Amino acid sequence: PIDASRRRPASTALHMAKKKDSTAAERERRDEDRRRQDRKEDVVIGKTSAMAGAKDFEINPKATEEEWLQYASEVERLVHSATDTGMEMLQMFRVKEAAEAFGRVFEVKPNAYLWQAGIAKFYLKEYLEAAEIFARNAKLFESKFGSAATEERIWRDATQLKYAKSLNRKDTNAVKEIGGAKYVVAQINDDDGDDGDTPPAETRRVMKLARDLFAASAEGDTSRTLLSHAKLESIAGKEDPRLTPDRKMWKLTAWYYLGLHADCLGDEATSCKCMKMAILYCPNSGKSENVLYTLPMLHMAQRDWFDDDDFDDFGDMDDFDDEAFDDGGIDEPIINVHDGPLEFTSTPAVFKDSDPIIEASIREGISKLTFGKVKEALKLKKMVTVGSKEELQQRLFLSLMKDAGFHQDMLS
Repeated sequence: PIDASRRRPASTALHMAKKKDSTAAERERRDEDRRRQDRKEDVVIGKTSAMAGAKDFEINPKATEEEWLQYASEVERLVHSATDTGMEMLQMFRVKEAAEAFGRVFEVKPNAYLWQAGIAKFYLKEYLEAAEIFARNAKLFESKFGSAATEERIWRDATQLKYAKSLNRKDTNAVKEIGGAKYVVAQINDDDGDDGDTPPAETRRVMKLARDLFAASAEGDTSRTLLSHAKLESIAGKEDPRLTPDRKMWKLTAWYYLGLHADCLGDEATSCKCMKMAILYCPNSGKSENVLYTLPMLHMAQRDWFDDDDFDDFGDMDDFDDEAFDDGGIDEPIINVHDGPLEFTSTPAVFKDSDPIIEASIREGISKLTFGKVKEALKLKKMVTVGSKEELQQRLFLSLMKDAGFHQDMLS
């Protein structure tokens, strides 16, 4: 048997160790209590919180701006004043005066970040200057903040499309001989850095689709263009804007960029319809600091579309039948951008849980393509290009529906 006396030293040592640890913990707690008492009346920033009754500084952007201007240099004050003037002129749809004000900014600060100046140039039909502003500001923004300059990229692509569409036949042929408008209009060189980084990714869903739409169009990628366009139409929806809140501005954004895209491709009728829908989603036009609330009205004003009788088709809110809408009496979009035939085959495919707006948009888009464009789109997707026009259209349609995430159930 083990002598109990041999266990006493080990037991005693363990007891003493626990007592020692306990004493150290208690000592640390006492030290912490003392430190808290010492800090109780302190107001040293970073060491403790403010004293009882203390107040935070008032958040007053206007006062902060005025204080900054007191210490700003003459150049900084000029840039500030001219920028404000330019934005005010833009909100008043006076693009010439806006361009002049923005021009004064660039005179004293050539590297100023002011992409809105490109919008004024765009509507003045000075497309090459506009594209240069958008491209330069995109690189400036992304290099400084590391985020996607999506608006600048969209507008640069839009400017390239609009420039190409504005050319007469002789100039068009001349541009084609050198490789296309991309060799004339300023580009955003994403691979000109030492590390060859790709452009930052866009995380805003609608803006990402709009960026894909314009980029695909500028690159001549028909399949991507059709798919991005269809997804934007789906987000825009067919709901009545007077009854549907748009707190995230998704529908406003979708309708506006659909309208801008149609305008750049020369489809004024569709552009006008989309812009009218966008206007109904931006009641703060000309009053908000967010330029998107101004752009639909600006576009309509520059295109002189406000005398269009179709705008009266929206009617007055007082005459709108709320009960009919709630009861399902209104099941068609106020504006239907699909005016052409939607079917190009006698044996349409059936898809499970497909989005009818996406499906209709893709069908209509394909039906408007020439035989050569359909073959080109299939070739780019590395698909078979042999068959009749109807067969190739159906092949492209099935492929794009699959890309949209819809799977075919059967052929009827």
